Amino acid sequence: MRARRPRAGMILAAVALWLALTGAALAHGGGQPQLILAPVGPYQITVWTNPEPPAAGVMHFTIALALAASGAAVTDAEIEVLAAPADGTGEVRGRASTAAAATPYFYEADLRLPTPGLWQITVEVAGAGPVSFPLEVQPRPPSLLLPLAATLLLLLLAGLGWLRLRR
Repeated sequence: MRARRPRAGMILAAVALWLALTGAALAHGGGQPQLILAPVGPYQITVWTNPEPPAAGVMHFTIALALAASGAAVTDAEIEVLAAPADGTGEVRGRASTAAAATPYFYEADLRLPTPGLWQITVEVAGAGPVSFPLEVQPRPPSLLLPLAATLLLLLLAGLGWLRLRR
């Protein structure tokens, strides 16, 4: 009896599961839904943010746009994302694009939100208008890079010391 070859669907499902479990897909698509099928002009818009919870630093926005009448995806719109802190210290603006998106049906933008606090996020679709939502941004979590590097250095020095003692 010959072994069956895995089907393409099973392989894709396994890859999607691996990406979801490892977090490798977080940079493109996915995240926490902020708006779901919100009306904006003749469209419906869905917006996801990543990371979750939102933290100071780079915030990734994934946007899906569809015609309200038919639900058909819109892939040629001009979309801009605007983030304004509640304290009015200055806004951050970026253009959403399908160029680096996981699929041609998503628009994506990365904005650097430098400070924690309440931010008002506005997504503007050219010719259709804006839609907004509040986003509570937490302080940036501490980086684990420095403690990891220090631990690796200590392990390396301990190993070298052990080798020296064995001689």
